[in-house]
Amino acid sequence: MKILLISLALILNINLSANDTIKILKPKEIKFAQKFNLRFEILNYNGEKISVSTENLKNSDFICLGFKEKKGVLELTLIPFNIGISTFPAIEIYLDNKKLTTFPFNLEISPLFNLKGSEELKDIIEIFRFLIWLKILIAVLLILIFYLFYKKLKNKKTKEVEIIPPDNRTPYEIAIDEIEKLIDYSNVKEFYSKLSDILRTYLEREFSFQATKMTTLDIIKTMKKEFQIELVIKTREVLENSDLAKFAKYEFEKEQLAKDRETAKEIITKLNIIELEKKKEEEEKKIKIETKNGI
Repeated sequence: MKILLISLALILNINLSANDTIKILKPKEIKFAQKFNLRFEILNYNGEKISVSTENLKNSDFICLGFKEKKGVLELTLIPFNIGISTFPAIEIYLDNKKLTTFPFNLEISPLFNLKGSEELKDIIEIFRFLIWLKILIAVLLILIFYLFYKKLKNKKTKEVEIIPPDNRTPYEIAIDEIEKLIDYSNVKEFYSKLSDILRTYLEREFSFQATKMTTLDIIKTMKKEFQIELVIKTREVLENSDLAKFAKYEFEKEQLAKDRETAKEIITKLNIIELEKKKEEEEKKIKIETKNGI
């Protein structure tokens, strides 16, 4: 019984004398939601192993991020989540197997930003409410912007469709109009590329063979079957010059460019006359057959 009482007295003596054994070093200023260091200096330290229990901090205004100790000084890294006077709870510090329990003490927590004049601290709930309304306002503005952008884009497409009229020109009229626009001789390669495309496109549209996908040699072979040799030769000359300019980067004089432009125009005009005469003959034959059959 006597031994038990002595042991109890020793334990009580250790716990009661903790504040006489530990010196608390507080920082000059503690700010809301910003980490700070709180130091506990062990007086009469004799090289014991120091550890700490932060269990009591779980229900306080402080979160412990970690601790370290050096030469009898225990340093806790903390973050406060309250403003004003907060009570720092008692914590248990162990020197080897000896336990020291600190007394609770008060710490003053300053706002993160200094208040001016008659400003008051706002409740965190009011801040959250403001943020919610701010998010709603931003969402409404974004929806409005997207709607206006969609409407503008839709109107633009509608106008584009209304502005572009149907092209009722014949292949001959399209080709001649394009050649008339071809008056820039500054870039030989570009000039001949456009001239070749105009002539090939006309042949394809008017005579139903894929001239835009055929080589110059294939086009000439196809034309020999249907047209006069003089017309075929002129077509070959224009297309071969175009090939030299496009693929061999051959530089022609401006006089040659102007000559080939007029030659292409002549070829298309003569081919159009041939096609019109052919259609006229077919129409006359059709009328004769209808007349003969009494239709």
